Amino acid sequence: GGRCKRVGAIEPGVTFGEFALFENSRRIADVVADGPAACYVLPIERLTSLAMSDPILHARLLRNIMRGMADRLRRATDEIRALED
Repeated sequence: GGRCKRVGAIEPGVTFGEFALFENSRRIADVVADGPAACYVLPIERLTSLAMSDPILHARLLRNIMRGMADRLRRATDEIRALED
Protein backbone atom coordinates (compact mmCIF):
# COMPACT_ATOMS: atom_id res chain seq x y z
CA GLY A 1 0.00 0.00 0.00
CA GLY A 2 2.94 2.35 0.47
CA ARG A 3 4.72 4.17 -2.30
CA CYS A 4 8.08 2.81 -3.42
CA LYS A 5 10.74 4.80 -5.19
CA ARG A 6 14.21 3.74 -6.30
CA VAL A 7 16.79 6.01 -4.75
CA GLY A 8 19.89 4.10 -5.73
CA ALA A 9 21.35 0.99 -7.22
CA ILE A 10 24.29 -1.18 -6.22
CA GLU A 11 26.25 -3.66 -8.22
CA PRO A 12 27.04 -7.24 -7.21
CA GLY A 13 29.59 -7.64 -4.46
CA VAL A 14 28.76 -4.38 -2.70
CA THR A 15 27.85 -4.18 0.97
CA PHE A 16 24.86 -2.32 2.34
CA GLY A 17 23.48 -1.66 5.80
CA GLU A 18 26.64 0.06 7.04
CA PHE A 19 24.87 2.88 8.85
CA ALA A 20 22.77 0.38 10.77
CA LEU A 21 25.94 -1.52 11.60
CA PHE A 22 27.87 1.48 12.90
CA GLU A 23 24.88 3.04 14.65
CA ASN A 24 23.80 -0.33 16.10
CA SER A 25 20.29 0.16 14.76
CA ARG A 26 17.91 -1.29 12.16
CA ARG A 27 18.09 -0.51 8.47
CA ILE A 28 15.53 2.09 7.53
CA ALA A 29 15.39 1.29 3.81
CA ASP A 30 14.52 -1.84 1.89
CA VAL A 31 16.84 -3.44 -0.64
CA VAL A 32 15.08 -5.15 -3.52
CA ALA A 33 16.78 -7.13 -6.29
CA ASP A 34 15.68 -6.58 -9.88
CA GLY A 35 16.26 -10.26 -10.64
CA PRO A 36 17.71 -13.44 -9.18
CA ALA A 37 20.35 -12.64 -6.57
CA ALA A 38 22.19 -14.07 -3.60
CA CYS A 39 22.66 -12.01 -0.47
CA TYR A 40 24.99 -13.02 2.32
CA VAL A 41 24.25 -11.73 5.80
CA LEU A 42 26.83 -11.20 8.51
CA PRO A 43 24.90 -10.71 11.76
CA ILE A 44 26.34 -8.02 14.00
CA GLU A 45 26.81 -10.60 16.76
CA ARG A 46 29.11 -12.63 14.48
CA LEU A 47 31.03 -9.54 13.42
CA THR A 48 31.46 -8.55 17.06
CA SER A 49 32.71 -12.02 18.00
CA LEU A 50 35.27 -11.80 15.19
CA ALA A 51 36.91 -8.93 17.06
CA MET A 52 37.91 -11.44 19.73
CA SER A 53 38.44 -14.61 17.69
CA ASP A 54 40.13 -13.10 14.62
CA PRO A 55 40.96 -9.42 15.13
CA ILE A 56 42.86 -9.19 11.83
CA LEU A 57 39.88 -10.41 9.81
CA HIS A 58 37.61 -8.12 11.82
CA ALA A 59 39.80 -5.11 11.02
CA ARG A 60 39.95 -6.04 7.33
CA LEU A 61 36.18 -6.38 7.11
CA LEU A 62 35.61 -3.00 8.77
CA ARG A 63 38.24 -1.35 6.57
CA ASN A 64 36.62 -2.74 3.41
CA ILE A 65 33.15 -1.70 4.56
CA MET A 66 34.41 1.82 5.24
CA ARG A 67 36.20 1.90 1.87
CA GLY A 68 32.91 1.03 0.14
CA MET A 69 31.11 3.78 2.05
CA ALA A 70 33.81 6.28 1.12
CA ASP A 71 33.59 5.32 -2.56
CA ARG A 72 29.82 5.81 -2.62
CA LEU A 73 30.08 9.12 -0.77
CA ARG A 74 32.75 10.31 -3.21
CA ARG A 75 30.51 9.41 -6.19
CA ALA A 76 27.51 11.14 -4.62
CA THR A 77 29.59 14.26 -3.99
CA ASP A 78 30.76 14.26 -7.61
CA GLU A 79 27.15 13.96 -8.81
CA ILE A 80 26.05 16.86 -6.59
CA ARG A 81 28.93 19.01 -7.87
CA ALA A 82 27.96 18.19 -11.46
CA LEU A 83 24.41 19.44 -10.76
CA GLU A 84 25.79 22.74 -9.48
CA ASP A 85 27.66 23.49 -12.70
